[in-house]
Amino acid sequence: MERWSAVVLVFLLLPLAASLGAAQAPAQGAQGPVPVKVLEDPAGDAKMTVGGAPASTNGRWAATDLVSLTVTEDVDTIAFLFEAANLHSNPEAPFAEDTLYTATFLVKDMLYQTEVFRQGGTNGGAYQAQLSVFDPGRGQFNAIDFSLTVAPDEANNKFTVPLPRDELLDSNGTAPGPAITLSGFHASAESGPFGGGRGFCVVSNAGCAGFDVLDRMPDSGNSTVRLPILLGITQTGHARLASDAPIRASNGEATTYVFQVQARSMASTKERYALAAVNVPANWEVRLPARTVDIKGNGSILFPVLVTTPFIHAHGTLQAFTLELRSAVDPGTVGRLQVGVRYAQPPQPAGHHNTVWLHNHKASFGAINDAINTALNTPSTQQFMNAEETDPLDDKSLATGSTCEGISPPTQTYCWTIPLSPGLDLGLDFDIQGKGELTVPFHTTLPLNGATLSGQLVYYQAAPPSDFFGSFNVRDDGIVLAHLLPNGGMDLGANGDGQVLKADVLPTKEADYLPYVKGASLELQLRLTGTGAPEFGFFNGGSSVGPTMQPGAAMVLPLNEYHDKVEGIFKAAPTLELAARTAQDRLVNPGKTVLFNLTLTNHGDAGTFALDLTGTHLPWAARIAPLLETVDLASNQSIPLIVKVTVPPDTTQDAQGDVTADLVLSATSTTDLNVRALARLVARVDTQVDHPDDLLAAQGIQDANAPKKTPGLEPLAVLGALAVALMLVRRRR
Repeated sequence: MERWSAVVLVFLLLPLAASLGAAQAPAQGAQGPVPVKVLEDPAGDAKMTVGGAPASTNGRWAATDLVSLTVTEDVDTIAFLFEAANLHSNPEAPFAEDTLYTATFLVKDMLYQTEVFRQGGTNGGAYQAQLSVFDPGRGQFNAIDFSLTVAPDEANNKFTVPLPRDELLDSNGTAPGPAITLSGFHASAESGPFGGGRGFCVVSNAGCAGFDVLDRMPDSGNSTVRLPILLGITQTGHARLASDAPIRASNGEATTYVFQVQARSMASTKERYALAAVNVPANWEVRLPARTVDIKGNGSILFPVLVTTPFIHAHGTLQAFTLELRSAVDPGTVGRLQVGVRYAQPPQPAGHHNTVWLHNHKASFGAINDAINTALNTPSTQQFMNAEETDPLDDKSLATGSTCEGISPPTQTYCWTIPLSPGLDLGLDFDIQGKGELTVPFHTTLPLNGATLSGQLVYYQAAPPSDFFGSFNVRDDGIVLAHLLPNGGMDLGANGDGQVLKADVLPTKEADYLPYVKGASLELQLRLTGTGAPEFGFFNGGSSVGPTMQPGAAMVLPLNEYHDKVEGIFKAAPTLELAARTAQDRLVNPGKTVLFNLTLTNHGDAGTFALDLTGTHLPWAARIAPLLETVDLASNQSIPLIVKVTVPPDTTQDAQGDVTADLVLSATSTTDLNVRALARLVARVDTQVDHPDDLLAAQGIQDANAPKKTPGLEPLAVLGALAVALMLVRRRR
């Protein structure tokens, strides 16, 4: 389009001198693994459009012209090196030649995006960068790090963005290591005012039109380069350790995790290996099923690793140790696995984070739509919720409800669908006898009389798709966890602000306990109903006069702390059964004792079984029957196992909820780690209600199981004591 060859930017004050710099070769001599060029693109292929029609760049916007993307890993970071055709054009048009660089890539099975904003100027660019991860709960990227550093090398037309390794987690929460591959690379650069030309225009004899300059790398699809990670935990020789979920999420509660680990030997014959936990964090307790294991040639075994962690407030951090499987005959053969806990940021909905805040984020659907929405006072706002009161994505915008459930004047109904973001990284344990409350402030343009708030909380094992039109339907795989019932009603006045409506949150029986499932999420479906004049001015699912949800909405949920139920984890080995004969979750007062009675049954061949008890507040607990560390059981033989928990009298409940003895009792064959049984026992301290004391029963059991005294031993002891006393008297004389 030749008519655009002499366009003039209405805000441009500097001459448009065209100057393209030559691309430079990648820097040599980098330490660590060799840099890998994952994307390449020919210079000079950046595309400009004005008013949607192709136009010439007139030699400008060289910073938008991508040339390559090179990735280099280090011990703590994975660095992205962007190269453009020219980053030192002088002068650059202010605002017009600002550039937004975007690179997307997969860390095993999680999609990440790093964005770098470069503001051009006469003395070089100013840079800002952030890292985001794709959130299926909202169907878009969720920023997780807003303050990445950028190292510019504009003389060589490059800049580097180091990405922290511990933020690039796969779906198991594992940081990049030799078992993980980066793939699916794609990069783009877009220029115009503030890094994208929407909302600004160029002037010519045809008038004013929006413009955009864009370059993609590659032009379509993604790179086929798969980048193997070289640093991190390595496995050598013929031993391998693996786990489906080696990193678990936590709010910081004191608990015990059961990690299922597979050990594999690629040796041709049976071999013995030593198990060990290395670099265990302070105050953690790691229980391995045995010090050594025997694995058949080209065989594998599955075994549990029990990890007890203390209460800690460390959201946004990762703590882990290394599990090692070391060959007894070949020092060069070591299997390794990073095992640990990622403390969720934002927190997950659970016991001491039982308040979920509703957040608003203004969405953009293009300059024209945004301008119309602004004119009609119908902002396109997406909503999400999480257990963080202040979320950096919350821009305090207003969220207009969509009309739903048909039109039946004078009744007006408005709906909102609000997903949990990020999704669930923990299971859920509701107190189904409890009650929560939702509080929402509203703004209304027209009055709405007798307004009430209702709805439901829905659980999905797979996150629901984004729903901008508030369809208020529950998919077939959804589970309604709670009904929201109106807590009174009120008349919402014209042009009113901060008008608060409430709803009671009543859990369903299906919400009692939902185990952790990777990829699960929640969706809050709200309904505002009242009588009033019909709305008008539909656009993008919103209304110019419909009620808008204001910032500050929050929902308190009747949640307990979530803990894995471990007794059913190892059903694949039915030869050993550990069955509880009393409740496994009991309340106890300070200074009192509770007993847990279980039965251990061997349905397989005769064998010897190791007994172990671990968990939080372990000094409160003791196994009082049997007292031996191992027991011999014949085929189909059963024995009782009894555990007592005595809470110190000075124990008090605190705000963190760290008043629970969360224990795991295990029985494992000493010859085959695949034969084992576990049971979780929980004693919760309660200072509000009086509970029975099992102390006398515990003492009776301990007395019955105490070692029997040898007949005739007492007189011998007395004679011995007398002899010693006589010797002392003689010495004094």
